[in-house]
Formats: sequence, C-alpha cells, structure tokens
Amino acid sequence: MNRRWFVASFGSAVLALPGSATAQTRVARVAALLTRLPAQSSVPAAWPAFIEGLRERGWEEGRNLEIQARATNGITERNEPLATELVALKPDVIIASSSLATQALRQRTSTIPIVMVGTGDPLGAGFIASLARPGGNITGLTNQLGDLGGKSFQILMEVRPGLSRIALFWNPDDPGSKLGAEKQFANGPQYGLIIQSVPVKRREDLNAALTDLARSPPEALHMHITPRPCENALLSSDRRSAGEGIMSGIG
Repeated sequence: MNRRWFVASFGSAVLALPGSATAQTRVARVAALLTRLPAQSSVPAAWPAFIEGLRERGWEEGRNLEIQARATNGITERNEPLATELVALKPDVIIASSSLATQALRQRTSTIPIVMVGTGDPLGAGFIASLARPGGNITGLTNQLGDLGGKSFQILMEVRPGLSRIALFWNPDDPGSKLGAEKQFANGPQYGLIIQSVPVKRREDLNAALTDLARSPPEALHMHITPRPCENALLSSDRRSAGEGIMSGIG
C-alpha cells in the first residue's frame, strides 16, 4: 500500500472537523470499527502510517487526538453492537474497515462522517451516490474487487489447465461479498466454469460446507471477501483435499 495515499485518504477526513476546529484549539475524537485491532492486523504498517500522517498534520494522541478502536475479531455479528457503541460516543469521524462495518454504521448515523476502507462495491451496496461524488456522510476507499472476478478465474485456469468446477465461498451478510459473488456466478459460464455456491456467514458454517464438498470435491476453492478467520479455518482444516490444494482468495 502506498503510504502517502493511505495517509492522505484518512487524514483529510479527520481534518475535516466541524466548525473552525484546528489541531491547536480542540481534541479530535476518532472512532474505528475494525476486523482486528492495529496490533493484530495482517497489514501492521497501515495503522502506524495513519498515526504518523496525523502527527505530521498536528494531531497527536494524548495531546489533541483521542482514538477509540473496536474490533470484531472476525465475528460478523459483532459489527452491529460495536457500531452502536461507537456512534454513541459521538466522534468526529468513524473509520470502517469492511463493507459489513460500513453497513452497520450507516444504519446508525447519517451525520457522523464515515470513512470506509476495503469495501468491494460501495456504489452497488448503496453506500455512496457515485465514485466521483459520494454524497451523504460516507467516503473513503474501495478495492473494487468485483472488477477482479474474471481475472481471478483466468489465474485459476492458468494454474489448473482444464479447470471446470470451482467452489465459491462467500458471505451473504456482507454487501460487498454478495454483490461480488453474484457477478462471479454470472461470469462463470463465459469461462466455461461451473461455480458451486458455498455461502458461509460464520466460522461455524465451515464444517458443514467442507463436509458437503468432500462428497464431490471441486477442482478449486475460491474465497470472495470472506472474513479472514474463515480463510484461516480452511487452510488449517483436515479436509483441505476437498479442493485438491488449489485455493484463491480476494478480500
């Protein structure tokens, strides 16, 4: 990730505080609804870059900046209560690290600025009016993973020539995952692929899903914006042979 691009995206949102506040006249309150706390993140460089960027602009924790971070730890059901908790704090801005987090926060506030990160299809999910002019109280970054669906199929077919059947893991509760999966189900026939739908809402759903796949193993497993705990569970499962060792993932 480009450090300055990351810093600029977040820093600009935090600097757009209400009224005439400046780094010298008030304490900025930032909330964050994350999948993992910064110390546990799989991309540990991102958060320190964010903090450094704020410091360069005059905002420093313990002096004029207060950050309240909450993490779901991959448990999707925690997004709603944590979103309620953070909105009740009335921060100046809230960072949402996923489509589920963005959705939960959006349902609870239409006035507090929300900076989304890593959403798959914010336009399709209804978070924004357009990429050029988001409108409302939501802005931020999109990874546009829906646009990469066809490319992931191409890569899988290069790895496994003659590939014909893929099991697609997706989360029906995640707006980005749902929209992306729908596109991939529609695009599969263009590549001569049969896409087997494997909806997974929580980690506990994996055992049943993998048991079903083991009865008629696909030739590859594909993850679509599925929470990392699900991916980790797949990698550690003793049923890995269900996909004959080929797995791709976006998310």
